[in-house]
Amino acid sequence: MRIKERELKMYKVGIVGFGKMGMLHGALLNGTGKAQLIAICDKSWVMRWGFKRVYPTVKAFDDIDKMLSQVNLDIAIIATPTFNHMESALKCIEKGCHVFIEKPLAINCEQAQRIMEAAEKKGVKVQVGFCNRFCPSITKGKQIIEKGEIGRLVEADAYMYIADVFEAHSGWRYSKRTSGGGVLMDFGIHMLDEICWYFGRVDSVSAMSKKIYSKEVEDELNAVLNFKNGLKVAFDTSWSKENYRKSYSKLVVRGEKGKLIVTDQTLVHYDLDGKILEEYSYPQLYPGAFMDIGGLNYSYQIEKFIELIDSKNSVTNIQDAVYDQYIVEKLYES
Repeated sequence: MRIKERELKMYKVGIVGFGKMGMLHGALLNGTGKAQLIAICDKSWVMRWGFKRVYPTVKAFDDIDKMLSQVNLDIAIIATPTFNHMESALKCIEKGCHVFIEKPLAINCEQAQRIMEAAEKKGVKVQVGFCNRFCPSITKGKQIIEKGEIGRLVEADAYMYIADVFEAHSGWRYSKRTSGGGVLMDFGIHMLDEICWYFGRVDSVSAMSKKIYSKEVEDELNAVLNFKNGLKVAFDTSWSKENYRKSYSKLVVRGEKGKLIVTDQTLVHYDLDGKILEEYSYPQLYPGAFMDIGGLNYSYQIEKFIELIDSKNSVTNIQDAVYDQYIVEKLYES
């Protein structure tokens, strides 16, 4: 049997920002059997030294320009602080690399737009790390709504909480200039992306934010989003919520035929009388994956990225990520 050249393709991967998320995405890409990690770039000499002790054949750099000039990459993973996203992404795109970039895409809509336009001009794929879209329960919930099983949508409530910030912190995440914002930009944007993915385009927004511990950015945000389809969504997010050791998301959608409650682990579908029609927990929705570290959603996200690179389909979620950034700015303006 003749093996096609396409089947032998092994994408060469470089990671820019070798922290927790860079390691996770790099390990998953390496585990697909279609990509091989050949270089990392990180400012920390400790990270580079430690990595080289374990993987001496993988090149380690302290500067992205050095990495891009000395190795030929097909894919770049960008997991640096948000203020560095645009600069790193534009350099990788200019070299013809497909880019996987952690959320949020950039610190503002203008920078996000520049990344998208550069990718379109160069003809490369860019995917943004909105991993909640790949949670089996969240995917299932979208399917139920699109099939009309709860009827015309009436209203929805969205929540995203974690117990992270209970004192003043320093660092780039807590500076408006380097992060673009607080809990909404860093954490709640996952839920914002989810509801825009579910319900489409937004007509108007209003919001109130609160600084509890942070000096420059918000620790809590309460918002109302009015969608063009007539749906009103109340959205609440906080990274200073007690008793939420792990990230928690919940979306409650009410329709003329019933109600849907979706978390990142569960799904419950009710009829109008409150009778449960469908109920799923994480194990019931677990279909398996080529590799499961950090959660199935991360594995499926990377699989989808490779699938998009392999295909002629030019559609990734970068257009949605730019739109998310636009809505974030409108919420802050309000």
